[in-house]
Amino acid sequence: MGPFESSVDLFGQTPGLPGSCPPRLAGRFRCGMRRSQLGHPFHTDVDPFRIGSGGDKRVPERKGYLRPVVSGQQGAQHMGERRRDSEAGQRMHRVLVLSHMYPSLPFPWSGIFVHQQAQALVRAGCAIRVVAPVPLAPPPVRWLRRKWRAYASIPRRRRWDGIGVRSPRYLTLPRAMLFELAGWTYWLGARKSVSDLVQDLDFDLIHAHTTLPDGFAATLFAHRLGIPLVITVHGYDVQWAVDLRPTVRRVILGTWRRADRVICVSETLRRLCLAHWTGEENKFIAVPNGMALDQLASKDQARGISSRYHGRPLLLTVANVIPQKGHEYVLRALPQVVRHHPDVLYLIVGEGAEVPRLRALARELGMENYVAFCGARPHDEAMAYMAACQVFVMPSWNEAMGIAYLEAMAHGKPIIGCQGEGITDVVTDGETGLLVPPR
Repeated sequence: MGPFESSVDLFGQTPGLPGSCPPRLAGRFRCGMRRSQLGHPFHTDVDPFRIGSGGDKRVPERKGYLRPVVSGQQGAQHMGERRRDSEAGQRMHRVLVLSHMYPSLPFPWSGIFVHQQAQALVRAGCAIRVVAPVPLAPPPVRWLRRKWRAYASIPRRRRWDGIGVRSPRYLTLPRAMLFELAGWTYWLGARKSVSDLVQDLDFDLIHAHTTLPDGFAATLFAHRLGIPLVITVHGYDVQWAVDLRPTVRRVILGTWRRADRVICVSETLRRLCLAHWTGEENKFIAVPNGMALDQLASKDQARGISSRYHGRPLLLTVANVIPQKGHEYVLRALPQVVRHHPDVLYLIVGEGAEVPRLRALARELGMENYVAFCGARPHDEAMAYMAACQVFVMPSWNEAMGIAYLEAMAHGKPIIGCQGEGITDVVTDGETGLLVPPR
C-alpha cells in the first residue's frame, strides 16, 4: 500500500502509514543587478527557481544600488556573515517572507504551511526572515469582537519555533471594503520592519504568500531592493478576490505581471489563474503543498484521543468553522450515517462564526449526541485527532489545496472532499477517498 493509500471501507481499520509527496525545491537565488541592467522596473532575467547545483547565470555585483548602509556593530555583524559564507565557499541564500498568514498564540493554525516551508528552507541552509503583518485593532475596535482582541495580543516581534517573526500592524476593513487598497496599507505598515531587516541581511529573494495584500506590497519592496519576487497563490486570490470588483482584478493581474514567478499550490489552481492571464504561461508553475512528516502523531497520541471518546468511530473535520468548509452538509448527512453506524461521532475541530448556527442545526436534526465541537486545538493535538479518526471529511469548495487533507492522508486516513477542487490532484476517487459535488 502506498504512502497515501488507505482502505475505502470508511469505518474499517485504516492503517496509519506515514508518507508524503512534498516537492523538494532546490533553488539558487542570485541577485546584484543594477537598475540599468533591468529591462523593466519589475523584471529580472534571474531564475530564482533554477533547479540543480550548477549553470547559474552570473550577474555583476551591484555597486551601491539601493544597498543598505550599515555601520557599527550591525555593519561588523553583516560583514562577518558575508565573510563566514565566503570562507565556507558559498553564500547563504537569504529570503524575506511576507505573509499575513502565520501561526501565533491566538491563531496557531494560521499559515502553518508557510511556517513549515520556512523551517524547511532553514534546514536547507537558507537565512529566513518573516514579516507577518496583522490587522490594526485600536482600542475601540478590539472591544467589539474576540477576534480583534486576539489580533491586538500578537507581539510585534516574536520567535516561532526558532524563526524570527515581525508582526507590524496594517489597516484592513471588514467585508473586503476597499480591498484594492489593502496592498498599500500593508506596505505602509510593513515598510519599517522590512527596512530594519534589510540592515541585517542583504536579501536575495522576496517570497510573498497571496497576491493581495502581500504580493502587491512585495512588488514595491522588490523594486526598491532590486531583487526577484516570487508570489505563491493559495486560492482566494483567484477563486474569490479576482472577481470581486474590476479594480481588484486589475490590481491582482498587475501584481502577477510584476512578479518573476507565480507559484500555484495545485494544478487546478494554476489552470484557474491562466484563465485570467493573457501573458506567458510559463510564469505560473504548480508546486503542490507538502507537510512535515516529523509532525505525524504517534499511536499513543491516537489512542489517547480515541479513549477520550470511548472508542467510538470518529468522523473528523479540522478547519476554520466558516460556510465554505462544508460543515453544514456533513451535519445534514449525519442522520443517514447514524442509521448504519449508530455509535459514530462527528468531531469538529476549529473555531469560527458558524459555530452557534451549527450547534442549533445539530439540535434541530436531533444529532446533539453525535456531534462534538472541540474548539481550536494546537497543531500537534489536531494531528492526534487525525491519527485517531476513521474518516476525514471536509467537503470544502474554493479550496486550492487544503493542507489538512494531506495531513489526514499521511496518517493513512480516507478523506471526503469536493470534485473540481485542488485536492483532486492527489486523491483517486474511490481508492484513497471520495470526491463529491460541492454543496
